Amino acid sequence: MLPILNANDAAQAETLDAGARIHSLARMLPIGYVLVCVLYGVVAYVSMGYDDEFTNMALVEQRGLGVVSLTQAEDVHPPGQYLINWLLHALTGDWSLVRLVTALLTALSLIYATEAVRQRYGDRAAGMLFVLLCLNPAILMWCTGVRWYAYFVPVLVWLSITPQRNDWRYWAKCFGGLALLGYIGYAVFVVALPVLLLYWTGARQGIREKTVGMFWGALAGALLYAYQFHIFLTVHLQAKGSQVSSMAKSLMGFAIAQVSNQGVFPVSVPALLSASGIAGMVWLAFRADARGNLRNRYLLAYGTGSVIAIVLGIAGKFRNLVIASPWQAMWLATLRVPAQRLNAFLICFAALAGGNIWGAFNVATHQNTTKNSWDLQLPPVMAALARSNAACGGDLVVLAHDPALNWHVDQAGYPQLGPFSRQTLSGDVLNATHRCVAVVRSYAGMFDTVAIDQMYGQVNGLQRGAESRQQFGRDSNYRIKQRLDARYPEYQFDITLYHDVSGLAGLTAWQPIAQRQP
Repeated sequence: MLPILNANDAAQAETLDAGARIHSLARMLPIGYVLVCVLYGVVAYVSMGYDDEFTNMALVEQRGLGVVSLTQAEDVHPPGQYLINWLLHALTGDWSLVRLVTALLTALSLIYATEAVRQRYGDRAAGMLFVLLCLNPAILMWCTGVRWYAYFVPVLVWLSITPQRNDWRYWAKCFGGLALLGYIGYAVFVVALPVLLLYWTGARQGIREKTVGMFWGALAGALLYAYQFHIFLTVHLQAKGSQVSSMAKSLMGFAIAQVSNQGVFPVSVPALLSASGIAGMVWLAFRADARGNLRNRYLLAYGTGSVIAIVLGIAGKFRNLVIASPWQAMWLATLRVPAQRLNAFLICFAALAGGNIWGAFNVATHQNTTKNSWDLQLPPVMAALARSNAACGGDLVVLAHDPALNWHVDQAGYPQLGPFSRQTLSGDVLNATHRCVAVVRSYAGMFDTVAIDQMYGQVNGLQRGAESRQQFGRDSNYRIKQRLDARYPEYQFDITLYHDVSGLAGLTAWQPIAQRQP
């Protein structure tokens, strides 16, 4: 005779089954770790870069180690990223290898955090953290490059795992890590208080021991950072205007970057999956155990850091919020959920995981992310230019204003006029008649409407013969983007090939920015 199960027994059996599945998946984490290293390595190595990277790369190539003193005198960032980039580029000689190193550093830090959470919170938390942290689209996008967040986030992730031993090394890690972050990015002023809260609440010490440890740690950290803090106050703080947004824009940035995810377009199915998944997980957890979940250390860090970022106005730029992503993942992965709500909780997690994985796929394939320059389909454009160069007997001049495209055209060796090009074309080249000139139109980006109109107005004044046109990278979301900026094009790149062209000397608006007279 079969046993009769009541509703509670059935629910408990389902919960046990869910728990068993989680434990089975957790045992596969070592395989996942290998795949994460492969994912980050491949995305970094094959990346053609995005706009902001090329300024860093140009400074390192042109100035060498002198880039440190230059940026200390006139930048908005501390010198850590430039020093690391110089060292890695000096060792490898290849920016693709530099990206590979930074990406693997990030991947290893994420694996370290996942394993630490597995040991302290169990398999369920580790399995969830693997998806939320290791497959986080924002981290995958911003930490496979050569800008400050590629070095800041791995250190922050390492720092966010408080030591098990509560001796002098506990506070040494805290304040030593903060000092290191301070030389990489001034986002340290956003994360310092949350980090201190993590360490204070995590220390298994009495109040007196904590206070003494923090005092000596803070004193050592202050001495290590005193000079850079002076540079921040006297030089770098003066350029803060370009980094600060309004409160409304900061709140919108937080919603897009943290409630949705940076790997998906904000008005899309995966964005809805992410938002609904987070909302469901938090609602279920707090409805069941609000008091216990409010005591979550990572919620304290995440909430405090997010509020500071919004109030300071830096949350208006999505990329800045990548520093909050590790704490968001750690908080969600360690939510306390009673057994009877576990299945519903896991359904919500599955929705969030779907949005995350979708976003990670977009990042890996360079499409539909929140970063326009990341989405640029550069390979087909470079292939089209190569075909045109061959058809024109090697006499092709390129006009383009996109930073990434300028860099790759320079690397390909085509004569080029562009604001971010490193070339200086001779008078003979500018005054000659060329068989072909390729004018590559793209999103205006940093240029205002007056500057763009002047650039293309000068192009219209060229003496030229026949022409042909190609378009690449249709943006399916361009109509929505045009509501924010009417200059967004339907296609990422529009190439017009002009034949028998003269008059390049008159294209003064296309002069490289680095060569313009003040």
